[in-house]
Parts: sequence; structure tokens; C-alpha cells
Amino acid sequence: HRLRGVAYLYLRLKYDQDAFSRGLPTITADVDGRTVYDPRDDATKFSRNPALCIRDYLTSTRYGRGLDASLIDDTAIIAAANYCDESVTVGGVTQSRYTCDGIVDVDDTPLAIVGKLLTSCRGWLIFTGGLYKLIIDKPETATAFAFSEDNITGSWKIFAGSKKNTFNRLRVNFFNPARS
Repeated sequence: HRLRGVAYLYLRLKYDQDAFSRGLPTITADVDGRTVYDPRDDATKFSRNPALCIRDYLTSTRYGRGLDASLIDDTAIIAAANYCDESVTVGGVTQSRYTCDGIVDVDDTPLAIVGKLLTSCRGWLIFTGGLYKLIIDKPETATAFAFSEDNITGSWKIFAGSKKNTFNRLRVNFFNPARS
């Protein structure tokens, strides 16, 4: 087996009693993960950017959801990726605001995998206007609005709604065996 597309490490050690007098050495490796598509520069490269990793999971036909790229709002992905890449200083160390470091276990449900990926950037994935859009929880600039008689048109009535028409719980199940 040539193990194409699978991360692995093969070591062959020749036994030498003098070299290994304390036992086998501890072997470690720094491994960069999968290359992902970056819509900011149309390049496919390794990245720890959560927005790009989430996009890759959604579009991957091998281990992800296999969604067509036309269903992804790349404008939102670009905005989220730029925010994740912003430099911040934490404890005197400058680093990217958010990074995605981990392993996707394909035995988890797709919803669980997306949920875990979203925790790396405090994000939400929403489906609106026929597209999947990534929203990152970040501070926004407030816009000023003066509420006065000048901008009220007609009479206003504000209702809080009835408890009879408000859900306190909604349970929905959709089963698609082809998508696990």
C-alpha cells in the first residue's frame, strides 16, 4: 500500500546496544496538515486558518461534505479568513488571531465535525440565500441612530407576542443515509 493521501511515518531503526542502551528513542514529528484552497489568491496550500479549513471540509469529496463550491459564500469566507489571520499580541507573543489545529475524525457525524471546526474561530455556519456563510463572532462598530418623532411614520404598536405562539423547544430530524 502506497498510502497516498494518508499522513504516516515510517521508521526503520538498526539495533545498536550502545546507541540504545536506555531503550528506544522517543520519536516526534511536526506535521503540516492538508492543503486547502484559499479564495483570496486562488492558491491551494497548507494553512492553519479556520475559515479556509471549514471551507475545505465543506467542499471535500474525500472526507468532507462534498458540497459544490458554488454553494459557499466566498465573500464571507474571505472576510472571516482575513479576521482570523489578523495579528494579535498575547502574553508578549504576536500570533494569528485564530488557528485551526487538530484532527478530523471521519467517524464523527458531519454536524459534530463542523461544530468542532467552528470552535477554533468562534464561528457560526449559516445557510442563507442559497449559500453557506461563515460568520465570526467579533466586535463590530455601532452605528448611531437617533430615535425621534422625525423618523416615526404612522402609529406604532409593539407586541411581545403570546406564549401560545412561541416555541420553547423545536425538535427536527432529517435522515439522509447517503450523507450519514
